[in-house]
Amino acid sequence: ERHELMISQRGTLTFEEFKEKIARSGESRSLMGRASDRYDKIPSLIRTIQNIDPTGIAGAIDQALSDNKARREQENIMRALYALYKAICYLGSRQTEIEYNYQGVSDLTYLYFEKSQESYDDRKIEYYKNIWMNGLISSEETLEEKAYVFNVVSSLSVDEISVLSHMAKKQMHIEFQKRQPVTVDDVAQELNVSSHLSQQLCIGLAGKGLLHDHGLGRFDYKGPVNFVITDYVKLISKYLTKP
Repeated sequence: ERHELMISQRGTLTFEEFKEKIARSGESRSLMGRASDRYDKIPSLIRTIQNIDPTGIAGAIDQALSDNKARREQENIMRALYALYKAICYLGSRQTEIEYNYQGVSDLTYLYFEKSQESYDDRKIEYYKNIWMNGLISSEETLEEKAYVFNVVSSLSVDEISVLSHMAKKQMHIEFQKRQPVTVDDVAQELNVSSHLSQQLCIGLAGKGLLHDHGLGRFDYKGPVNFVITDYVKLISKYLTKP
């Protein structure tokens, strides 16, 4: 069964093939059940309102939130499992080129599933997969530093990650003092969004210490419109990139 899971006639299994094979496992039913039972994060105030709500609306909201959350978490767990399966296949195909650092692998895997389960976007699961793979390979950072990368990325939207990736390509190999600023208009064009949204994304990232407002403090600066990455973005970019 393990060999059948890892190899198909076309190579890596598709997501639907993967789900079908996982569904045959009794362990998967237990895993899905635990996801369905996760009720603790539904706001407790909504459940409290039910006691004094004559309309039943609060109960309906509570049920909808619970059902939707359970379905989303189940799907996210399955997609996270599939992404991990693909990562293992990929690393296996490069095992003669890559040295693995198994220290902390259980903690990294726990973080991977914890963050993936809470994700609202499949693209974030792919980012978490890359962080997991790079964490398994890299021996330069401590486990705490790798965990911090997980936490930082989980706090970012996909658009914010796209901003950082775009700017990192231009600036990460240049010393901080010599980096040429990227304008919000340039970011807007790259992401195909409005300049107003681009500016808000950059301001938000600056507030998280990941971008620096390049014109801050200048008398004639009509900002915030020019930004450079901080040095920590180089590490984030490293972990977000498929090894």
